[in-house]
Amino acid sequence: MTQVLCATRIRNGMQAEGTGGCLINFSDTPDRILLMTAGHALVPQSAKQNDIIEAVNPAGLAIGRLRTWSGLDSRVTVDVALVWIDPAIVSPVINGLGSVPSGINTNPVQGQTVHLYASDGTGSRTTTIRELDYTIPMEIAAWQGKVIYSGQIRTAEEISQPGDSGAMVFDDQHRIVGMVVGGAGRVGDIITPIGAILGYAGWNGVPSLVTATPRNFSAPPAQADVAAGAIKAGTQLLAGTAGSGSLAAAVCEDGKYIPDLISQGSTADGLATARRTAAAALTGYPPNGCAAHLSALLRQASIDVSMTLSAGMLAHRFEQRGWTRIAVHQQQAGDVGVCFDNTDPPGADHIYLVVRRIDDDLMDIADNQNPVDEPHRRYASGKGKTATQYFLRAI
Repeated sequence: MTQVLCATRIRNGMQAEGTGGCLINFSDTPDRILLMTAGHALVPQSAKQNDIIEAVNPAGLAIGRLRTWSGLDSRVTVDVALVWIDPAIVSPVINGLGSVPSGINTNPVQGQTVHLYASDGTGSRTTTIRELDYTIPMEIAAWQGKVIYSGQIRTAEEISQPGDSGAMVFDDQHRIVGMVVGGAGRVGDIITPIGAILGYAGWNGVPSLVTATPRNFSAPPAQADVAAGAIKAGTQLLAGTAGSGSLAAAVCEDGKYIPDLISQGSTADGLATARRTAAAALTGYPPNGCAAHLSALLRQASIDVSMTLSAGMLAHRFEQRGWTRIAVHQQQAGDVGVCFDNTDPPGADHIYLVVRRIDDDLMDIADNQNPVDEPHRRYASGKGKTATQYFLRAI
């Protein structure tokens, strides 16, 4: 069976290409092995959860499915995508290094030597760390905008090449220091520290480095399993379907969780738990905390959405997951309302959960704007607040 090493090029269709970094798993799903890479490299605006991810070489070899990613808001500290892979196809060995990572280094220092291993397997490129906790704005072509990266490592010189986003950077002991998110010419390379990635608040569970192919693992689903909404151990392996066109695009799997989501948004315990989670993720919460609050409710209802701090980004994530837009006045309990503000800067400025429809305009909703842990009234038409532009529904 063809096996792909980490630190080789991967892509999401023909739209986005990056480098597979390393393998991790989470404490709550240790049998599910995930390939880490840069989010902007593999997640264009058209991306959806369960998109097929392929190797660039050999061309057309399906290695897994896009599982989740951190958001690209206007300011980020982490820019990561995770691909649920078949360990029978993807090896934890680092291409060019010839071995697995020896561990992680969460305490890099200025002047430290670091190495980037070429995706063509020809060896390493070497530089040193010039600056820690660096902030820089970068143009992200896949998202058609500028993102400010903060808390990054800056190297003394640029050693990355186009397509290296997602590659791991190592110290002299072959420990992972961080992940390449971009080259900045004379500024050097921009690297996200591995400690920031593993400690990202949006993950469900605790991530760990995987350095050996596990004996028992859960492979990502094939076409029939996706269509049936079955993401479980024992599904057909990708190895048997690579290049055959038998894998299909994702369908929305979240509908079965909506009753629990409504319950979480209707009860004092559910709302209080969401408030605590959102406050831990967003400094200064509750102002500007609608997306964080709803993200917490979703996760409490077992809907696997990363903690998201932007209303617009969270609305985009819903559509990536297959949620359908519903016209205003057609809303029902379990829908998500998206409000759009045309002032400068224009964009989605509020997002909330409908927990009860009273009539075609008036609703009981759950969001960050009620000082007590209970639903409150809101009109879809606004009536003193921003009007709702559309609703999203898991169908």
